[in-house]
Amino acid sequence: MKEKIEEIAKSIKRHRELEMTAPDITNKDVAGSKVNYNGQNQQFWIVNYENKGGIRFTGDITGSVTGT
Repeated sequence: MKEKIEEIAKSIKRHRELEMTAPDITNKDVAGSKVNYNGQNQQFWIVNYENKGGIRFTGDITGSVTGT
């Protein structure tokens, strides 16, 4: 689980660059942390806002739902 600071910075930079080009991600990460949680190594990403759900509806100019 030990990483050099350069590896951590590169990982965060790569993640942020990919996220910034994804138009469907509205709550972009601002930082990340690798931790041992409940006996398992995991990575958590810190975001600015609470994630409200995993579905978003798209509509046309009349307001009718055209997809998710």
